[in-house]
Amino acid sequence: MSIIVRHLTAISRCGGEYRKRFLEPIGIDARHARFLFEVCDKPGISQERLARRLLVDKSTVTRVCAAMEEKGYIRRESCTEDRRIIRVYPTEQTQVLLPQIQEAWFTWEERITKTLTPEEKE
Repeated sequence: MSIIVRHLTAISRCGGEYRKRFLEPIGIDARHARFLFEVCDKPGISQERLARRLLVDKSTVTRVCAAMEEKGYIRRESCTEDRRIIRVYPTEQTQVLLPQIQEAWFTWEERITKTLTPEEKE
């Protein structure tokens, strides 16, 4: 494995742990936070499009959405024009938590880029 891949993997793992510790007190599973972030960004997004945006397979989206729906973070509805399409919407509970979910992402990004110039960040 190349040194770059090792470093990227380590950064990714550290970011996951950071977000996990940040989100656990508010009851959000860090693995699900990215899904919630996307659903809040695009209310009514289809599960298929959500899978493409998050680079995961459709079965993973179905499983995660079922878990989040059970916890009251999202609601799913069949599309009226095409019943095969399932649309995902955030609940009010998620909308209230969204600022804290966003903070988990943005503070991590700030921490790992604070010594970079704007050009390097870009």
